[in-house]
Amino acid sequence: MMHAIDPTCPICNGNGVEDPAGFAMIPCQRCSHEAANEPQPEDQDNETMSKRPFDTLPLSQQAGIICNDPRFQRFAAIRSGFPDDRLATEDAAEYLRTVCKINSRRELATDAIAQIRFQAMRTDFDAWAGKIPNQR
Repeated sequence: MMHAIDPTCPICNGNGVEDPAGFAMIPCQRCSHEAANEPQPEDQDNETMSKRPFDTLPLSQQAGIICNDPRFQRFAAIRSGFPDDRLATEDAAEYLRTVCKINSRRELATDAIAQIRFQAMRTDFDAWAGKIPNQR
């Protein structure tokens, strides 16, 4: 049974979440609970419930998040030959799709080669951003 996505949801902002196969947007856990009239856990606030470690998110969601990161936008600009600029979110997403050789972030859910390219790009970005030591 499909539940409606709550447009006022503080978890998914009314956008839902990508299904595990990456083919559709489905209600987040909170939207599903509300639609089913199930009570929300009283001992956890919405912020705590929505936080997950970045590395546990689907790759397509990770890709969307890093494209909004100003550091990644700067990294993508430098790698694209614009050392004095920062790319817009849409341009950073285009850079990511080009590097991973995909047409849509959803392909990261099923394309093993694109997944490897994405992980390699993430490693390069993390090293560039100082999150991990530079590779030799």
